[in-house]
Amino acid sequence: YNGENMVDRITPDSPRWHHYCDNAFDVMNSVKDKWRNPLYLQRPILRLLYCDVSSCGYCVNNPHLISENAMNNLLYGRTKKEKKIVRDHAYSPQFASRIILDNQKLYLNDWEIFKSVFYDCCFITILTQDENDALAELTISDDDKNIFKVKVPTYKKYDHVGIKLFKYEAKWDQQSWKDRKFTSVPNTVLNVPSYLTEYEKQYLV
Repeated sequence: YNGENMVDRITPDSPRWHHYCDNAFDVMNSVKDKWRNPLYLQRPILRLLYCDVSSCGYCVNNPHLISENAMNNLLYGRTKKEKKIVRDHAYSPQFASRIILDNQKLYLNDWEIFKSVFYDCCFITILTQDENDALAELTISDDDKNIFKVKVPTYKKYDHVGIKLFKYEAKWDQQSWKDRKFTSVPNTVLNVPSYLTEYEKQYLV
């Protein structure tokens, strides 16, 4: 990687998210030599991709999936607290960072391959705060002790914490949730990428 193809990556017609992806590509290349170097804390390196993924918004890769509990919050909640929902990046960008940094020759030398992973990381679902917290509990991480473990593989996590998914349809972006159509769908609709599932196996406990 030497940045020589930078001009080719962004054009006047590039969608907004390509600019964040382009930034992530350059930033991760700039810190790649710090990866798995015991001199450096790893969490700051792993957070870099997440920052660009989260900054490019929730419309990039939004399959219109919502949990039953989050749906009920929006439909029946009376207060702001009762209506609270969160957006979950179903394929953790921080975990994807591990995949990228452990396979630098593949992902950090090829903009198109990196871009496809970045797009995957933008995949979001709508959950309750409790559901999001329960999912977070399935990962054990301690940067100071160099510990990282996964209790349940990503493709099983929603089932494990009892999340039931619905697909919602809206005639326009600002349509009231009460006027939207909801259809129950199996959790396999998450369609977790095979490269993530395969890489994750080494961390399962």
